Amino acid sequence: MKKAIILITAVLSIGLLTACGNDNTGSASKTQSSSKMINDGKLNVDGKVFHALKSHHNSANVTITYKAGAKVTVLDKDSDSISYAGNNGITLPKSGRVTIRIPAEFDQVDAKIKAVYKGHFKTATISITPAKTEKERAEANSKAESKQEKEDEASSASRAKVESEAEVREASESKAKAESEAVQKEKDAEAKKAEEYKAAHTPKENTLDGEYHRASMENYGSLESNSSDGYQLFKISPVFFIGLGVTDEKVTAVKIDAKKLPFDPAVDHEAILEHIHDFTSADSTLEKTLSSTDFVYKSPSLNKEYLVRYMLNSDGQVSVISIMHYPQS
Repeated sequence: MKKAIILITAVLSIGLLTACGNDNTGSASKTQSSSKMINDGKLNVDGKVFHALKSHHNSANVTITYKAGAKVTVLDKDSDSISYAGNNGITLPKSGRVTIRIPAEFDQVDAKIKAVYKGHFKTATISITPAKTEKERAEANSKAESKQEKEDEASSASRAKVESEAEVREASESKAKAESEAVQKEKDAEAKKAEEYKAAHTPKENTLDGEYHRASMENYGSLESNSSDGYQLFKISPVFFIGLGVTDEKVTAVKIDAKKLPFDPAVDHEAILEHIHDFTSADSTLEKTLSSTDFVYKSPSLNKEYLVRYMLNSDGQVSVISIMHYPQS
């Protein structure tokens, strides 16, 4: 009894497995069958060979008829990358008809059309002959080449003109710059000449009629004191002093004090003249002698005359040289 129950259970199990297997196989077959597209044959197109027309912008109008809502693609026969119905194809309207314009200017176009609707599809292959002849192609190419040549010539001429204008402009700018530099150089030379003239005809600082600069004098000696007669006294050496009479920051008189080491007029004439030049002008020369101690010197560059007066000691030596304006006011 126990063996019979086991046998019946085994038989039932095998039957169930077999049934399940059959169900799975059927389901797979049904799925495979439902995913397979059904070719319904030739698509209804209003012709097989079409001629592109110049009046249609070198294109041919192709009318396709199928079920409303069908998706239609039109691809070049030799290249699927060329589509004549947009990137995603065209959906047929309620009328089930659509007209597509396919261009063919110089070369024949072979296109394959496919319409898909709910797992069914139809196809068609058509040809579009070109709108223009080989002669027209040659003429078009010739015109294009001629146009390109003219454009190249125009571009070249334009470039040459621009370059020429640039060269003329550069030459003009260079000339203007050279002229400007020449004018500026001339102005600079005139200004320098004027400055040199002014410097040559203006009394130097710390000379008679020149500006008084204490700091410059202190390069030669220390300021000793302001003497009672209004002179700024500088000690040049232990035996030599220079006194400058100053009014409104201008030197109005000069005293060269050499009392401790006087000049011998017979021997020290050059030394005396050098001191006179130091406090008048380098071109000052003796113009006339007024007395044995009074002399008039003149500077042609400054157009000024100076009274030079010697103060003699008991030995007849020059102990003080005074330089003043002449004639004295």
